[in-house]
Amino acid sequence: AVIRQWQEECGGCRLEDVIIVTEGEPRILPAAPKELADIYAIRDKVVQK
Repeated sequence: AVIRQWQEECGGCRLEDVIIVTEGEPRILPAAPKELADIYAIRDKVVQK
């Protein structure tokens, strides 16, 4: 649900456009808005292609 909301708010970004990690700062690729990194950080999950 969080990922779908993220996709809608960033204009349909694909999952491969974002990488969220829990060790250290949330990291997000340039393909996605940087300001969404903190908002959509998912604890204990790594979202990637």
